This record gives sequence, structure tokens and C-alpha cells, in this order.
Amino acid sequence: MIDKLVEIDSVEIRAIGVEGAASLRRAVLYPNKQACDLIADADRDDLARHFGAFRGSNLIGVCSVTPDTIHLDDRVYHWRLRGMAVLQADRGLGVGKLLLLAGIRYVDQAPEVGLWCNGRTDALNFYRNLGFHNTGATWMGPDRVERVKLCRP
Repeated sequence: MIDKLVEIDSVEIRAIGVEGAASLRRAVLYPNKQACDLIADADRDDLARHFGAFRGSNLIGVCSVTPDTIHLDDRVYHWRLRGMAVLQADRGLGVGKLLLLAGIRYVDQAPEVGLWCNGRTDALNFYRNLGFHNTGATWMGPDRVERVKLCRP
């Protein structure tokens, strides 16, 4: 099922399947892994949503929101942002923001809200500008990139 959600400056955000999301995650984030290894059980949950940014017919960015409850800062967050990725040539143009806003809009319509992620520390300002705050200590991810838990009520 592909539904048009947002279109700005020739970039269109649509709901996509998990396989499309995994394929771009692999290309951008984990080139040494197989796309099928980047699909978590939560990605296949009936409530999970995967969003793709398209320029024409080319997929240039993805993000996924999946049911995944966690307790942070004495609050409960019911949704996780996963696998946010934008092709290098399309970064800095607002593509990631459009993708994340589509995910936020989906989560905000759910009966149980609250979104969290393991964000890269070099992207803290991006997340903060969209209402996230960091919580807890940083750690080094398996990709050797420093990360921190971020959440948005």
C-alpha cells in the first residue's frame, strides 16, 4: 500500500513496505549487512509504519515507527523511531524532517502516544528542533557512532 502523505519541493513522503525501508537502511547505514537482517520483529507488527521519501520514483530516505514500549524519565513511551536514513546527496534539504514529521503524525493519532529512539549525538539539534529531548548517558553503537536515548511526549 502506497499512499501519498506529503509533497514539498519535489520530495513526496509515502507509506512503504518494510522491505523498501530495509533496502535503503542497508544502503545508507549498514552496507555490510543484508537487508533482511535489518528487519526487526517490530517492523512486521500490524501497527508499524514505514515511510519513504521519493524524488520522482527514486527512494531517497526512510524512517519507521514501531510499537515498542519503554519507561524513561518516569514516563511511558509506546513507539520507537527506527532506521532513519537519507541518501548522502539528499541530506540537509529537509528530507529527514519530512520523514520524521510523517512518523510523528502517525504516532500522535494512536491511542497510546510517546515516541523514543536511539539517536546519534551528532543529530541532537535535528531531534531537539522536532520536540525530542535526550535522556541518560551516551554510548557507542555497534556502528561506532555515539548515541543517546531521545524521547518526545
